Amino acid sequence: MPLTAEPTAKAAADRDRLRSAMELDVAEGGLPPRRMDRLLVASWNVRAFGAFTDRWEARAGDRPTRDLRALLCIAEVISRFDVIAVQELKGNVEALREVLDYLNRNESGRWRVIVTDVTRGDPGNDERLGFVYDSRKVEPSGLAAELVLPVTDLIAADAASPARPTPSASAAVPSTSPW
Repeated sequence: MPLTAEPTAKAAADRDRLRSAMELDVAEGGLPPRRMDRLLVASWNVRAFGAFTDRWEARAGDRPTRDLRALLCIAEVISRFDVIAVQELKGNVEALREVLDYLNRNESGRWRVIVTDVTRGDPGNDERLGFVYDSRKVEPSGLAAELVLPVTDLIAADAASPARPTPSASAAVPSTSPW
């Protein structure tokens, strides 16, 4: 069943709640409205974004557990930005293709994606980075890259850096934020 099919009542209600939360005033935790005179850019770590269960609601025992209802909500978030870097995009891009088909259901080719190569091996976890963008606002060069530093370099850099503030000293996100 494609994501472009009529959603279940529960899936539509989840999408509508998410939409309402994003449409709140920015001061109340919402997102700025999209306008042609500015570019809204985001980065989102969508954990293990690859395959999906082809149902509106995954059942006990379904693998993967991400279902069409989840993809509908992911598409709703992506549609609120002009460019969004999707992290943890797996080698299998079925879910991303389904989301793009949904986003392009009314205007073919409007939403496009550029992806990096898959980072192989245990440290790479078969992941890549994808940049989803609204082609009415963005015209990329077609090149995407991801820098992966060896763990030894990260440890050496961390040891050489000044002390970081403790979590209690860091700025907190207001508890009213839906994110």
